[in-house]
Amino acid sequence: MTGDYDLVKEFLEFIEKVKETPSEEFYGLSPLQMFKLLTFEDFKSLSPFLQFNKNIPEEKLLKTPILDLEEKLVGILKANGGKLKLTKNKNLKLKDVNNLFFSCKIFENYEFHRGSEQKITSEEAVTHLFRIRNIITFNREFFEKGKRTLVFKEKEFIKHSSYERFLSYIDIAINSINWSYFYWDKFFYFIIQKGFLFSLYLLHKFGDIYRESEFYAQKFLEVFPLKSYWFSYDLPYYEEFFNEEEIEKLSRKDNEDERSLCYILRTFDLMEYFGFVDKKIEKEGPWRKKVFKKSEFFQDFVKFEVRMEIK
Repeated sequence: MTGDYDLVKEFLEFIEKVKETPSEEFYGLSPLQMFKLLTFEDFKSLSPFLQFNKNIPEEKLLKTPILDLEEKLVGILKANGGKLKLTKNKNLKLKDVNNLFFSCKIFENYEFHRGSEQKITSEEAVTHLFRIRNIITFNREFFEKGKRTLVFKEKEFIKHSSYERFLSYIDIAINSINWSYFYWDKFFYFIIQKGFLFSLYLLHKFGDIYRESEFYAQKFLEVFPLKSYWFSYDLPYYEEFFNEEEIEKLSRKDNEDERSLCYILRTFDLMEYFGFVDKKIEKEGPWRKKVFKKSEFFQDFVKFEVRMEIK
C-alpha cells in the first residue's frame, strides 16, 4: 500500500512539474500560465508572471486612445447634465459623434477628416469610435443605458483611478464585448478575444522591432492550430443565429486565411485602442502594408516575467 501511495504521489508531482515547466510550444510560457491567460477571472490571479504598473504616471494613461475618448465623452455627458439622448439603435447622435471625432487624437489620420467630401452619417460609420465608445459605456458601474438614453454615474466614476478604469476596460474588451459584431463578421472566433493577453505576450516577446501583423497571426495560429479552437468551439453561438445548412456553409469557409485576417483586424485594433502598439505604414496604396512594434507605453505598463527565453 505504501508503494502505491508513493507511486501516485510521484505521478502527481510529475504532472504539476509539467504544468509549470516553460514550453517552446507556448514561446516560454508554461501550460499553467497559458491556461491562466485564457481563463483569468481577475488580473491579480495572473501575478507574478503578468503585472500592470500601478505606479505609471496618470498623464501616460490619459494619453491612450481609450482614456482620451473617455475624457471627451464624460465632458459631453457633464455638459448635458449627465444624460445623452441616443438613436433608435442606441448609438450616439451625430452631434456627439462629431464632437468626439474632432477632439480625439486617434482620429487625426482617419478616413474621415476636416475638409473631406466624405460625411459622417452615423456613429457606426466611424468604426473605431463606435468600438471604443461601446467598450467604455459597457462599464455599467459608470454608465447606464436606457432605451434611448445614456446616463453617467459621476459619483461612482470619481471613486476609481485612471488605472482602475483602464484595467476595467481591458476586462470588458476580453470578456464582455462581441468582437464579431464590432466587425460585422459572421465568424465569431472567440479564441482571438480570449487570447488577447497571450497576444500581448507575443508583442512583449517579439515587439522590439517593427513587424507585420501577419507575423503575429502566424505565431497565434501555430499555438491554436485545430478547428476545435476556432469554429467548433463557437458552435453554440452559431446555433443561435443560423440553421444547420448555414452553419455547414460557414464551416466550409472556415480556414487559416479567414482566421488570420480576423486575428489581424481585431487584435491590432484593440492593441491600438489601449495604446500598446506603435503603427507605421510602409507601403501606401490600396494594399497598405502596416507594421507594428510595442509602444513606449506598453514597455512602461505591461510586465511579463518568464523563466525561459525562446528565440
